Amino acid sequence: GPTALQSQVTGSSGGAKVKFMIDAVQVSVDSVAPWEYIWDPTSLQNGSSHTFRAIVSDNSGNADTTALRTYIANYAKLTMIVQSPADGSAIQLGQLFSATVTGGAGGTVIDFKVDDLVVFSDSAGPYEYSWDPSALASGSAHTVQLIAADTAGQNVTSTVRTVYARHLPMTARILSPADSSVIGQEEDI
Repeated sequence: GPTALQSQVTGSSGGAKVKFMIDAVQVSVDSVAPWEYIWDPTSLQNGSSHTFRAIVSDNSGNADTTALRTYIANYAKLTMIVQSPADGSAIQLGQLFSATVTGGAGGTVIDFKVDDLVVFSDSAGPYEYSWDPSALASGSAHTVQLIAADTAGQNVTSTVRTVYARHLPMTARILSPADSSVIGQEEDI
């Protein structure tokens, strides 16, 4: 997550400012103590190496440059557990496909694939998708796969699961008139 890069300045005759450099690129200038830059490394590739340096100057022309420091992006391994659907299950309207994600660098997105096509992308937990199989033949087989990826380039792909579209059998009933009721005009007795 976000990390504070901090610099200490001593011996300045006033007006000290610190330039923060990451990978030889200036990312910030701070002229107020405490001199710091909040850096968010979550977009970095896991395992990649990066360098930091601070360059200090003041109003009297004094200057100093810190030694180069190295940072290696190291995020917890991204893992995903598919909670539903179970392999071989019958899916009907309202059935949720769902997964939980742990680890990673953040910014995780899960793509829900049905029959090799991404039908939904979810970027916030709970990671869920409600699939409507009503346009498919009842009993037809379909593949489901979930793919999770984070901002550091880690990704996890679930195994392919086969599910079956299920439609409840169509039924009809007469609501009115009631069975054995007399219909028509009343007769005088």
